[in-house]
Amino acid sequence: MKRARELCDRHQVHLVLDEIAVGFGRTGTLFAHEQAGIRPDFLCISKGLTGGTLPLSVVLTTDAVYAAFYDDEVARGFLHSHSYTCNPLACRAALATLDLFAQTDALRQNLGTSERLAAQFAPISKHPRVRFDRRKGMVFAWHVLSTPARLRPPLCLPRAGAGAAAAPHRPHDLRHLIDDALVRQ
Repeated sequence: MKRARELCDRHQVHLVLDEIAVGFGRTGTLFAHEQAGIRPDFLCISKGLTGGTLPLSVVLTTDAVYAAFYDDEVARGFLHSHSYTCNPLACRAALATLDLFAQTDALRQNLGTSERLAAQFAPISKHPRVRFDRRKGMVFAWHVLSTPARLRPPLCLPRAGAGAAAAPHRPHDLRHLIDDALVRQ
């Protein structure tokens, strides 16, 4: 991310970061870009903003970008909206989520959850088809070699109550599934 920030600065291009899936503590800090010590020009956030209860998305930007598009003249103003904005109930849910982050030690609690998930996912890393794995907080990824279906040993973890389950997603990765949710694509 640091290199991307440097390149964007050098070539005068805005850096846009999509933290919809990794924001709100999933990587160990409130936002993943904080770990790189950078600030994007645009930051897209969504799912964690309402604690996953209601759809709401937000694009945050710098004061300089905001000022460039703020004008009483319609031709100069930035007239754009998103599918999931301005719903009063979703906005209230977002405020409640932000209150919880302010009033609790959610990031530290996420660290404990991350460690428990890592222990449950450990067998996947030892599977003969897994070449390497990586993890940042509660975000896990595995590089899985593709083999003919008839030769494949099962590469799934059993469901563990309200714990973790994993199932093949594409030949080269796994998608982690939390809280007994099973997503089929």
